[in-house]
Amino acid sequence: MTMGNDMDKDNDRLERHFAAARTAGPAVPDTLMARVLADAAAHQPAPVCAPAPAPLRTLRARLWAAIGGAGGIGAGAGLAAAALSGVWIGFAQPGPAEGLGFIERETFEMVELIPDFDLLIPGADEMEG
Repeated sequence: MTMGNDMDKDNDRLERHFAAARTAGPAVPDTLMARVLADAAAHQPAPVCAPAPAPLRTLRARLWAAIGGAGGIGAGAGLAAAALSGVWIGFAQPGPAEGLGFIERETFEMVELIPDFDLLIPGADEMEG
């Protein structure tokens, strides 16, 4: 007898056992299944109600809380004044400062603070030529 025949017989016997296991499921007593399900139900977390949503705060209340934590109403007023001044200077774009006595014409350079939109478009320089 060769080694291949023995392995074929073992494989055939093993395949028969697997086939039998596939067709017939394990027999579990009903009492065991009931105990397992009862134990699983006991370990499930209890349902929890969602907490009540926090009351909606008005914009005025939120701003007051933010200003109060940042230094009070004086700090809030200074911050608002600085922000509005920056917006005004940005939009008004004051003229050249040549009229002031301490600035000489040779040392003064114009700087374009708001560049053209063409600088943001890739390849715009090549298109102009």
